[in-house]
Amino acid sequence: MFHRSSVLLAVCFLLAHCVATSQPVDECRECPPPSARASGDGTMDVILRDRPPLRNCLSAKRVMLTAFGAQEQGLLLRFRTATGCADTTIRLQDVEAFSMASLGIGGQPLVVPVLPAREFFRETGLKEKGSGFFEITALAGYGGKDTSQRQVGFNSIYFGGELLISIWELSKNLNFAVGGGVTVENSRTRFPLQGHVRLNLGGDGDIEDARDFIPNPCKFRLPGEAPAPSPGEDYVETSTAANRDSTVYLVREKRRAQGGFNPFLFAEGGIIFSTGFDGAGRNPSVNSDEYGEYFFGAGVGLPIADFLTASLAYRYLRLNLRTPCPTCPPDVTGNPDNFFIQNTNTAHSVLLKFGWKVW
Repeated sequence: MFHRSSVLLAVCFLLAHCVATSQPVDECRECPPPSARASGDGTMDVILRDRPPLRNCLSAKRVMLTAFGAQEQGLLLRFRTATGCADTTIRLQDVEAFSMASLGIGGQPLVVPVLPAREFFRETGLKEKGSGFFEITALAGYGGKDTSQRQVGFNSIYFGGELLISIWELSKNLNFAVGGGVTVENSRTRFPLQGHVRLNLGGDGDIEDARDFIPNPCKFRLPGEAPAPSPGEDYVETSTAANRDSTVYLVREKRRAQGGFNPFLFAEGGIIFSTGFDGAGRNPSVNSDEYGEYFFGAGVGLPIADFLTASLAYRYLRLNLRTPCPTCPPDVTGNPDNFFIQNTNTAHSVLLKFGWKVW
């Protein structure tokens, strides 16, 4: 019962995560004021260089825009209206600062200068998105009806969960992973350990000129804040740090775009460890050399959104269960109850998996 509850808890956690990530986001507050010292309604004023300020701004996000035929940094500003949310995009060089009201009597407003982010480009090679993964999966399988006389086989349906983490990229789009999990069938709980090979079938995708603001496009330097480290040795700064925001940088690089349809094939197999249910283990039994629990299988899967996978698979299982052997001769103690026989159950099952892809 404890193990069934654990599996149910894992499934509930997965569903709760899906519901939480599907909740609508207030687009008007995608990038709220950079300081908690904004006014009570969470707004700020955007001070412009050559025209009156824009009042009651709810969100300021760094973006790239095209001006006079060239790409340059800009800001996407959002405001609340009577009918919803309105936005406008302006060149960053036209913005001087953000002004946020101070808390307390007689306090001066906090003025945050707005400067362009430092710019870097990656000069060596093409940045490929890795095909590695870390996945937590809930599963259910159908193993057929138990036709054995001693009822040592499946009771049709079994449940479980597993965790997989890729540890070796065999080649492009081909990964080897290891993992473990739990399965419950007919009130018997077992723990499989497995190796897993996954081949991603998605196309290479087009080459795109990617631009990212690191750590995020909502970052603006506050007074006294330390500069951020450069992105890495492979990146070269395209402009001096003078009159630049040193806490955020813009990275330009070539990147392979990922296609929308990326199915994968997989093969897996491993050994199974039994818990302390009645009939578990190798001994005592008259045919202990026949003991051995393992599985192998293969299937096809498909990512759903960015964090879910669904898979359909075939799995072969070889399981054991000790039962009393009343027809066996007594052991050296003279007690026939000490004699058991290993029963071997082989099952060809169909498996359905739903995984939460952590990365």
